[in-house]
Amino acid sequence: MMLLNEHGIAIKRHSVDYCLVDTPLHLISPFDNSLHEFSHYPTSLRVTSVVYESCLEKEALIKERCKLAQIYYAEAINRIYQDHGMKPFKVA
Repeated sequence: MMLLNEHGIAIKRHSVDYCLVDTPLHLISPFDNSLHEFSHYPTSLRVTSVVYESCLEKEALIKERCKLAQIYYAEAINRIYQDHGMKPFKVA
């Protein structure tokens, strides 16, 4: 919702449907013994819909945490560069 809002598309509510479906056979390893078939369950048990409401306070926290994560990542990469004798880059 935040990405669309930044491009002028105002969205205050969004829904996501989670569906439990069978894994295609070509993706299953012969050594895999986990569950991959769910079609024998009723659809009502395999589909979940969740509605998300926009919250400006939470969005502000998300943006702040993303900035902090980017700074942490840049500092970690610079430590690796320095350990290998490479020139570090500027941290924003």
